[in-house]
Amino acid sequence: MNPTPPQAAGSLNRFLNAIEAAGNKLPHITMLFIWALVITLVISLALSYVSFDYRHPSTGAVIAVTNMLAPANLLDLVVNSVKNFMGFPPLGITLVATLGIGIAEGSGFIHTLLRKLMSYIPRAALTPAVVIVSILCHVASDSVYVILMPLAALMFYCAGRHPLAGVACSFAGLSGGFTASYTPSVIDPVMQSFTQAAFRVSDSAVNVCTPMFPFYPLLIMYCQKYCKQAGVGTLSSMMIPYTLALLVALTFVLYAFWGIGIPIGFDSGYVYPPVK
Repeated sequence: MNPTPPQAAGSLNRFLNAIEAAGNKLPHITMLFIWALVITLVISLALSYVSFDYRHPSTGAVIAVTNMLAPANLLDLVVNSVKNFMGFPPLGITLVATLGIGIAEGSGFIHTLLRKLMSYIPRAALTPAVVIVSILCHVASDSVYVILMPLAALMFYCAGRHPLAGVACSFAGLSGGFTASYTPSVIDPVMQSFTQAAFRVSDSAVNVCTPMFPFYPLLIMYCQKYCKQAGVGTLSSMMIPYTLALLVALTFVLYAFWGIGIPIGFDSGYVYPPVK
């Protein structure tokens, strides 16, 4: 019997495969951040000589680009680098959570717990359950990225599914939950206008596929644990469908809130400053 010939990939799959191939040829994610820093410093030098005639709306002070390559600013950048790193709010929780997850996984506690949980969660409900939990977990600040994504990967692995699907599923739910959720979040107090809300929709949706996202190196590390060949292109191509879905869904939710008149934040309206 002749083997069934493989079906031709669709146009979307061919596009995603091209994105993966091109993205995996990029330098290491750490080098991307270093190059971004160098480019930013050079651009600040060039634009510091340009006057944009912008003034602060409240104080009236002239807004100008600071030359970060000036000796004083460069020294300040180097001296305060450790202080800035230590002042990153989720750092403490992230380090403790990483150590705790490593010990729990190495001891077999997580695998035993997840296998027990999988006996209560139907296989068909695994994906929506992970998405819902990810959306709700945005109340735990940015540190939840470190905690939930490896757990989602292990849950999918215990269910006989690819762990990268669990990483992608939880990542999409976490990023989307920071913008649109039915529970208050840490960014709700700053959602003071429709313009900012619209920006958060596009920002959160695109975060899941851009290498410049701060947690992208961590995501690639999780992916490479289960797929050694995974790179920037692998993760970006895997998350592009989620980006498109989030853009459509969150835009619909935003305009639905606007049309119905539901507040988009605490004591805030759809114009800024709020109309009394």
